[in-house]
Amino acid sequence: MAKKEKIKPLNKNKVKTINIYLNDLEKLEIEEQEKYFEDMFDKIYSGRDIESLRKYSLRCIKLSCDPKDSKIHLPYGVIAEKKKNIISIKVSRNKNIFLMTLFLTFVSFLILGAIFVTVSNFVFRNLNKDIDNDGIPDINLDLNDDKIAEVNIDNNNDDKPDVNIDYKGNRKPTFNIDMDNNGVADYNLTNQDINNDNKCDLNCDVNDDGWPDTNLDLDGDGIADMNIDKDGDGRPDLNFDMNNDNKCDMHCDTDNDLVCDFNCLTDDEINNMDPVDTGSSSSVGSSRPFIKSEELVIEYADEKDVFITGIFPDDQPGYENNVPVKKFKVTNKSSLYIKYNLKWIVDINDYITDNFMYNIKGTMGGITRDYVTAPKESSAFARDIIIPPYTTQEYEMNFKLRGVGEQNEDQGRTFSGHVEIYLNNEMGT
Repeated sequence: MAKKEKIKPLNKNKVKTINIYLNDLEKLEIEEQEKYFEDMFDKIYSGRDIESLRKYSLRCIKLSCDPKDSKIHLPYGVIAEKKKNIISIKVSRNKNIFLMTLFLTFVSFLILGAIFVTVSNFVFRNLNKDIDNDGIPDINLDLNDDKIAEVNIDNNNDDKPDVNIDYKGNRKPTFNIDMDNNGVADYNLTNQDINNDNKCDLNCDVNDDGWPDTNLDLDGDGIADMNIDKDGDGRPDLNFDMNNDNKCDMHCDTDNDLVCDFNCLTDDEINNMDPVDTGSSSSVGSSRPFIKSEELVIEYADEKDVFITGIFPDDQPGYENNVPVKKFKVTNKSSLYIKYNLKWIVDINDYITDNFMYNIKGTMGGITRDYVTAPKESSAFARDIIIPPYTTQEYEMNFKLRGVGEQNEDQGRTFSGHVEIYLNNEMGT
């Protein structure tokens, strides 16, 4: 069998950083944007075997539509990073092979297992690894770009987190916390057998993906807070956190007597819930659907379209804006839990800056989000929202033009669009 050639990063000194201004990019049609990125990557990857230039061009276009600052990793050490209104294409820094070899020799000489584990885990791991190919890092998360993993640290390269495991992708260490930074978990451990009966009692990982699913202790006090499994069958029976805010939303036990007191469900409704996706696992590790869907209805309190023009910045005294408040409802008429997504369909947004913004407030577990920049193009803005059976979630959206002093470039601009709802298997990007 031929030995697989190791992919080496491009020479950082030969590929200069390319800065792409989103304002210029948005002036191009989508086909022109694809051609622009494909031509750029064709030059960067000159002489390299690349699977699909179009694939990476589309990932960069998707990155440009993300309202948050983010970055994606491409083959041969190329990174596309979005900060505010600029996407930078650059090559990551090459590792110093001599220093790596010297350090490994030093560790081997000491023959101290604990030191070896710490160094190998924190220096030589694959950072920000996307294990489910959705473009979002899952394992060995480097949150401050210091080349050291802080969250979801994989100690043995099995693509499962071992240390500083987060809760539902919130990027905060919640389980198996390493308190003394020696690479070993020592606080709020997973799969705890408290009564020595060879069965898990706390922070139980029922599907062996590394993230706990039942009897979740979110504050490390030794008491289960969410997804409580009363009968030890590996399925949660009480305290479901449906919107990832660390608080119970459905079938809640408020007095710790293991009996539901608030927003109670029937046994059939509980059985329809997947024990993995109601837990703290990330989106990886489960091939089973969370819910089945039957009937979902979106109802607008006024006209479907949002049309806003002539709005004044919110820092100008004496001006009073007549900005519409958009209200709509999402109703689940079925007897099952349904997971859905919300998407902006943008007809016009010719604001030059990122200062035209909106917020959204939802009830009954619906999405709530502070002010973010309104999208320039049609894109999803909320995914995996869960609505219980026979429930209506009401939404209210407010709009504003954020004042930053003199901003003549935003005068006379227009926003026009509407919100659509999709089930998970219906929405693309």
